[in-house]
Amino acid sequence: MRTFVLCLFLFGATALVAQPVPSIRPASGFTTGGDLVHIRSGGLRGRAPACPGASCPNYVKFGDAFGRIIVNTPEEIVVLAPPHAAGAVDVTVGIPTVFDPIVLANAYRYEANNDSERILIPIAASGPGAYSARFETEISFTNVGDVDVHVTGAAATPTLASPPPSLVVPPHTTVKFTDLLRNIPGHPGAFIYVPASAARDVITKVRVHDTARDAAAFGVEIPAVSDLDFVTTVRLTGIPTDARFRSTLRVYAYDATNFGPVTLRVRDDADGTLLATVPVALDRVPAGLETDFPASVQISLDPIIEPLRSHARVRVDIADSDAIRPIWGLVSITNNQTQEITLVTPPRSGPAATPEKLPLGWYTDGGRFINVGEAETKFYFLCSVGTFKTPSSLNADGSFKTTGTLSSGPGPLPIGGGTPLDFEGRVADGWLTFTVHPAIGPYTGFYLQFVGPQLLGQLPVQCP
Repeated sequence: MRTFVLCLFLFGATALVAQPVPSIRPASGFTTGGDLVHIRSGGLRGRAPACPGASCPNYVKFGDAFGRIIVNTPEEIVVLAPPHAAGAVDVTVGIPTVFDPIVLANAYRYEANNDSERILIPIAASGPGAYSARFETEISFTNVGDVDVHVTGAAATPTLASPPPSLVVPPHTTVKFTDLLRNIPGHPGAFIYVPASAARDVITKVRVHDTARDAAAFGVEIPAVSDLDFVTTVRLTGIPTDARFRSTLRVYAYDATNFGPVTLRVRDDADGTLLATVPVALDRVPAGLETDFPASVQISLDPIIEPLRSHARVRVDIADSDAIRPIWGLVSITNNQTQEITLVTPPRSGPAATPEKLPLGWYTDGGRFINVGEAETKFYFLCSVGTFKTPSSLNADGSFKTTGTLSSGPGPLPIGGGTPLDFEGRVADGWLTFTVHPAIGPYTGFYLQFVGPQLLGQLPVQCP
């Protein structure tokens, strides 16, 4: 039995050393970064949706700068290229189950550009609402730079002129407009563009207010969404089920020409229990308008929430049908009496949220399972079960290290001639990066999602 377990870990540590050479498309982008780069191969292990460094399951470097991974499957990594000086750079792909990273020499070329940065205005339309409300979207651009900034896209009135007209924001000036922003009936959002060279000098703000009640409330500020804020899974937490409120969900596709339906997974906000699964189709943008408007959907959550009123608050997880194409979304919650609006939006790009303690319940990636109990944590993989004492607290970055044993069949079995088995993990944004260190070498790459107190799936069978 000891030989079986050792072989299991040897297989995990060495089976993926021989890797196909990845392909990279496109092979060039602008010096401002932010371009989506697809890296494809048959053995890209690890499942982190966003990886800021080499400590994550996978990482990609452009020269000496880390890219931000937004799609990570065994067959493809989609990464946002970081800013870099012009010229060709090596692309380094770090895979935890391969001891040496894959280095593709001069595989990506940065080119100087005068390109634009795209910004999503999530609510572009103005018009009547329920209970005699009259909602208006007000957009303001503040140019803190020293040169004129030309705003194009849905902010410009379409004409046959070439180049098309644009809204000009003079230096150190704020320009407000409402009626200039174009919209398409049935599509809540619109794209605008500012020069990439001036993007950091422009502050974009969006406010939706009820003009019938301006004396009582200022309205609500809507986030202006950059391409970096689109992710493969949108999580919206703390949505009330109280009948005094009505809730509206809006979802937007990153690419208006390549998108699929999305799936809503509604969970109890306190313990993550899955309460409902709802497929939702996005509406296609009319041909020729894909650069100015995102494929999107706007639906009421009330019919979904109504049967769930015994749960005070719910969480909605949203992913595209293949869980690989980036999306963004928000929920607006309106008080039926005052018409005051509150927004629930996903966390902005940046450091992941980490808990103080390891959340109790189940984590899974579909084939492996971890159950965190008050006193003991069990890791189920193939027909083996690892056991260690549940850490009482986590480090500031959400990580922990501990020791335990691995059993195969009845009874615990130490690995490596009695040397304790080391377990290491890090929790952030509902995901657990998990590493097992047997005496013979590291076995890494597990990336499991927290699914709550209920087991989703079936545990592996016991070893014979």
